[in-house]
Amino acid sequence: LERIVLADGCHCSRTMSRQLEAIERLGRCYLLGLRNGARWGSESGRILRRMGDMVDALVTPDGGLAGLADSDRYADWRGPLSMLKSTFPDTLFSLPTGPTTASLWSSDGYSWNGRVAIGEKPSTVLLAQGGLAVVRSGFSSEASMLVLENGINGDPASHRGNLAVQYEAFGQPILVDPGQWVYGEDEDRFWVTSSYAHNTVLPEGAPPLQGNGDARRWKQFFIRGTLVWGQWSWRPTKRSARSPACC
Repeated sequence: LERIVLADGCHCSRTMSRQLEAIERLGRCYLLGLRNGARWGSESGRILRRMGDMVDALVTPDGGLAGLADSDRYADWRGPLSMLKSTFPDTLFSLPTGPTTASLWSSDGYSWNGRVAIGEKPSTVLLAQGGLAVVRSGFSSEASMLVLENGINGDPASHRGNLAVQYEAFGQPILVDPGQWVYGEDEDRFWVTSSYAHNTVLPEGAPPLQGNGDARRWKQFFIRGTLVWGQWSWRPTKRSARSPACC
């Protein structure tokens, strides 16, 4: 967890799909470990909670998720958050979040009423390490919400979306992230990950910042990196002393 998550709870890739995957997979390991007598460090628990807070802050008024790099606006965020609720029963969310099949199985049937597991959340959230700021008028289905991005984007799944904004007005999406595209070396994939596909500013006459998501960069990562639990753990070799691309 400490290797792949920034101090404010953002996954080092700044990709919502990896954020959700890490919460669910590592949260399940954490919970099952506790049930079998494992003594995890307290910092691991705090990191998981911060990861959940980050996801909760980016839930949109219509029940979707503000997009970050290669991610799906309507990805299942309730599953990972329910896993956290099973692990930390005092956890509260901004929207109703009940138990799922996975959380019930992992927690030996722990259940709760999702409609009452709601707590007061701040209307403004700043995640400095992850490069995210969220401002919202409220948490109803007709609320407005603004997201500003300006974080690291060296991971192959990252997009060149620095200073990009996403905006929801009265519960409706107005300015959105382009999301994910089919992985490959075609021009559409390059466009989706470039600065031109995001609601950001560019100096007049300057070329767009090219995206990272071409297949050739993925091949380089598979050759030089090590995949651990679905997350990149960079181990430099004698031929490559590069720093972690996502950190």
